[in-house]
Amino acid sequence: MMNQATTVKKRVCPKCREADMTDFSKCRYCGTPYNATGLSRQIEYAGFADRLIAHLIDHFILSAISGGTFILVLQSCPAFAHHSSMGPLTSAELLAAEPWIAGWIFFNIIFVLLYYCIMHSTAQATFGQMKMDLKVVDLRGERITFMRALARYGASLLSGVFYLGYLMFFLSDYRQTLHDKISGCLILKENNTRLY
Repeated sequence: MMNQATTVKKRVCPKCREADMTDFSKCRYCGTPYNATGLSRQIEYAGFADRLIAHLIDHFILSAISGGTFILVLQSCPAFAHHSSMGPLTSAELLAAEPWIAGWIFFNIIFVLLYYCIMHSTAQATFGQMKMDLKVVDLRGERITFMRALARYGASLLSGVFYLGYLMFFLSDYRQTLHDKISGCLILKENNTRLY
């Protein structure tokens, strides 16, 4: 039941030819009322289970990369390389390791941010979303820009507060979470994202 996709009509304004992924009765851009000529094929919003599975796939990929880079840090950092006993590190060893650990944390933050922003603004989907046949689009059904992808990623941090932003999915007619609403994005089934 939770994974059933909602299907609505996609409208194209007969006057300004702008595509609208919502079901308003008039064009959002020029105000022209819609009629039968303004209706196009149906679109399908992504279901909850599809989005969750895509997120878990991405989480697995990013965790594997994070773990691999941490192993490299352990092998490269002199404090860890010269530590021969199985006991805890000494204070001096911890101080020597701090820049390496801080660099690893910084790398992970930047890598995750770039992964989502670049994938969403170029391929319109992360690897997990590709596997589930999902695409991230703007309200016109078009590819989002890097800056919009960045805004969406930043807003996803707000959605993660007690997961309230993710729960908004169940209250939205367009299956949008808080970060989707803030950034003006929709998650659609891949073969239903284009009009032309």
